[in-house]
Amino acid sequence: MPDGLGPFASLVKRTGFGPHIGGYFNLCLCGGEYRGTKVAATDAFEFYESNLPLYFDLADSVPQVAAWINALARDLQLPRQNVRVSIFASPVGGKTECHFDSNENFTIQLRGSKRWRMAPNTSVQDPVDRFTVSQHKSPLMALCYEEEFRSEPPLFEVADLVPGSMLYVPRGYWHDVEAIDTARSEASLSLNLCIKPEYWLAYLLPLIERRLVAEPAWREAATGVRGTPAEREAAHTRIQQLITGLSDTLGQLSRTETVPDAYADVLGASGQINTDTTFRRSRTAILLWSLDRTMSSERLVVQTENANDANAWSAPAPMAAVCSWITSQTRFTAGTLLTRFADRSTTDILHLLHRLVAAGVLYVV
Repeated sequence: MPDGLGPFASLVKRTGFGPHIGGYFNLCLCGGEYRGTKVAATDAFEFYESNLPLYFDLADSVPQVAAWINALARDLQLPRQNVRVSIFASPVGGKTECHFDSNENFTIQLRGSKRWRMAPNTSVQDPVDRFTVSQHKSPLMALCYEEEFRSEPPLFEVADLVPGSMLYVPRGYWHDVEAIDTARSEASLSLNLCIKPEYWLAYLLPLIERRLVAEPAWREAATGVRGTPAEREAAHTRIQQLITGLSDTLGQLSRTETVPDAYADVLGASGQINTDTTFRRSRTAILLWSLDRTMSSERLVVQTENANDANAWSAPAPMAAVCSWITSQTRFTAGTLLTRFADRSTTDILHLLHRLVAAGVLYVV
């Protein structure tokens, strides 16, 4: 066992997040820049002895952490995948290059010591990607830069973390990190809470794409954009026509389609659906369904996805035809639906309508 890593090994054994899938640790190797892969649990400490820090993503390894992530994402009103909790195990002298992240980061030092050197970022505001000084900028990052950094920026803010210390590193803040030597020469073990903000670009682009997919004009072949001068001119004219209509098309989106209401706000205090209740199908939410057949039964699996959430549930198989009809409608009343499918269970249809309203696929006019 490498020196100073005994307590870490005890933590691995106690939490049980070691060989959780086929005998593999859920870790990446970090050598300055985060370039990593999963390695066998039996090999992990050999990599560590080569002065490579180990990274453990705890989201799917420790049930208690998974529950905490779910609660935190809910409180922060973020998708679950935007919250990560991880462990860094770094040998003394292990260091990361100067970089900045697109996440808000909180780090808690558990054992050993780490030195963080930091500086504000004057080159890009609210980055959407990570950047390390020795690497090439990603295509998206190249669009964000307002000031080029040709050499490592001066990191004039220094924080030495000891067990019990916590440090907040804002999104985009320059920093490098080194596990420093102490009198006890302990390996560094730190807990990292990483929160990726949901920025408007990432939120709106899927909605815009879904809305435009429903328009035949936007599904046309993009001809002429690489053709002769005359063909390029025709392509330019067509693009201008599409752009001119873009504002009107997107302007037709309702508030419910862009920011779905809470279920309690959609149907009112009574939560009742009657024959006169009029529904409109969202142009940004997706409804999918499939039949799950077994030897003794057949159930319908319904899946929905809107701007804020994704859901799946089981329904009686006869509701497949109801789902199919709903997706072909723009606007309809509950009475029309019940009449068309009078041979189906009224209770099952009403339950499906409630679920689709709750999922943002339908909204009440």
